[in-house]
Amino acid sequence: MISVFFLAIVASGIGGNLHERLAYGFVRDFIQLNFVNFPVFNISDIFINIGVIAIIAIIIFKNRL
Repeated sequence: MISVFFLAIVASGIGGNLHERLAYGFVRDFIQLNFVNFPVFNISDIFINIGVIAIIAIIIFKNRL
């Protein structure tokens, strides 16, 4: 059940980036961390990263049990 939640987060991140790509021709990145040298990103990128990391963790911990 929890893996479905994280799959939905990944799908919404992909959908958000796809929408901007189709509507504007590019993906707008708007979160910039000035105190550290880190790439600029957006909320859709955050959703994709959190979802993928969580799904990988779920797969690893399910195989250990």
